[in-house]
Amino acid sequence: MDHLRPALDHDVLAIRDFAQPEEVLALRAAFNAAIAAHQAGNTSLRVRKWSARTEVPAKGIMQVLGQSQSRIISTMRSRMVSMTRDSFAAPDILPEWTLFTQMRVGDSIALHADAERQTSDGWEVNHTPWRTHVGLLYLNSAGVDLQGGNLVLPEINRTIFPSSGLFVAFPSGRKHLHQVTTIESGSRLSFIVWFTRDANRLEGGWPS
Repeated sequence: MDHLRPALDHDVLAIRDFAQPEEVLALRAAFNAAIAAHQAGNTSLRVRKWSARTEVPAKGIMQVLGQSQSRIISTMRSRMVSMTRDSFAAPDILPEWTLFTQMRVGDSIALHADAERQTSDGWEVNHTPWRTHVGLLYLNSAGVDLQGGNLVLPEINRTIFPSSGLFVAFPSGRKHLHQVTTIESGSRLSFIVWFTRDANRLEGGWPS
């Protein structure tokens, strides 16, 4: 129902305490357990590492962990999907990719849009043109767990500081160019879902 939708600011959704502290702790524990399993030699988990960033598909973590630890991942993802659909009045968008990402000291993400890129000739599609929205849940807080790592959307003059339990979602086009500022200390852990309207891009293998 429209009157129950959270208010959007320049098509950006920001909900504090979307995840309760115990839920955040459970998600962090799931991520840490999966990384420990990978370090112990579990080769079934696809872990992508750069010098200061680690990315792990959430579905892979669920396959490595037991049912009790997996449940929080599935439950939170479902809530993020439902909230994004409802808030943007977009019941047809589908979850395309779900990821845990940990950024560490020195890491940053350059200014970009998820579905378009700007060239000398103007705007054109990029390598993920099917993406419509992104939703991210912060699992730790600026000023407590890290310094830096702010989400900046310059086209709408908006800066969002990481805050544990905060859920943020926005569209993937040029109006929502965004970047993440350099991590100066600590690390930034987040749980992310990208969306699409292309049914062929639906992320399979999740409980219904």
